[in-house]
Amino acid sequence: MVDHRGLVYRKEDGGQQIWGELGELPDAFTREPWPGNYHIWKDPTWQFDAESQLSDVKAQVFAERDALLRDAVLRIAPLQYAEDIGDASDQEQLALMEWKLYSVELNRIQHQIGFPTDINWPVMPEPAA
Repeated sequence: MVDHRGLVYRKEDGGQQIWGELGELPDAFTREPWPGNYHIWKDPTWQFDAESQLSDVKAQVFAERDALLRDAVLRIAPLQYAEDIGDASDQEQLALMEWKLYSVELNRIQHQIGFPTDINWPVMPEPAA
């Protein structure tokens, strides 16, 4: 009788489990250690899933971009209000244009060559004095 007792890995997600029964392992398990993130089971072994990794990298980049855009909106709003009521100084008008340009450039990062692994992030405008 085959003895696979001990540490086994779920093919579904690589999770570890202690197996305590004699005999063959159910098809959902393997004794081959899970190599780590972005590996999926494709009989008879774990294989690296580049598509899954790329998807996660894109999600991280978009989350960073969105956080930067939220910050930009907080900078733009009071400058835009001053512009709307005709009370913006020349310096505030310039700052407003710089923040808007920055926001547009942030929103276009996915069109850069090398996205999502090699991004030329736009430079944040200097805060108004």
